[in-house]
Amino acid sequence: MGEEYKDGLVSYRGLFEQSLQRFASSVPAATIPVELSQAKIVAIAGGSDALWPLDTFAWPILERRQLFGKDAVLISDPEAGHRVLLPGETTSRSSLHAYGGCDVADARLGQASWASMTTLLGRSAWPEASVPGDTLCDLNAQNGKILETSCAQGS
Repeated sequence: MGEEYKDGLVSYRGLFEQSLQRFASSVPAATIPVELSQAKIVAIAGGSDALWPLDTFAWPILERRQLFGKDAVLISDPEAGHRVLLPGETTSRSSLHAYGGCDVADARLGQASWASMTTLLGRSAWPEASVPGDTLCDLNAQNGKILETSCAQGS
């Protein structure tokens, strides 16, 4: 088990996936019991994340929460990578680590996630200067995957 490279950059996703298989008997003890938490949970996952397989972890979180009668939200884009670019962000890519995805998909996932995050935290949790306005997103999703997103700035 070691580092993998994608486009000349270090990618750890394969290492995580191999470790999950190799040490499968240890996974239950290492699993965070999110189903016991009273917190509201929004999981955001890029399906092309090259750093680690959050998309693989996200579904069991939702399933375990449902078994305990608790809600959780999954916002996922199969083309997005590790970066979730929120509205107004222009975070550059790493020169060492592969993120996966592309700028357009990472920004699309960030835009789709913004409304859920601000609702969860409450608009008052964000300093006025950092809130890019009300963002209205219509998601056409199936099984947690974004099929189509239409977002616009509200007035």
